Amino acid sequence: MKKLTVLKQLRAMSGFGQQEIANALKIERSTYTKWENKEKDLALSQITQIAAFYGLGPNALTKMILDGYVSSPDVVASLINKKI
Repeated sequence: MKKLTVLKQLRAMSGFGQQEIANALKIERSTYTKWENKEKDLALSQITQIAAFYGLGPNALTKMILDGYVSSPDVVASLINKKI
């Protein structure tokens, strides 16, 4: 089974497509895809922007990215659902 990146996990949990997230972040979809596939590193400002989109703190998102998985998926899902 292929392991999803944190950004892919969050997107799957939220039900958004890459284009929808890219539009919300005011970036090209190709840029978001590169972040999601770990082809391009994220700057702190970008982590902050993505975290805000999902209703998370930047420290929480950074920890998830460094750990390689979504910690407390139920808690994260409830935060995302409140945002949607």
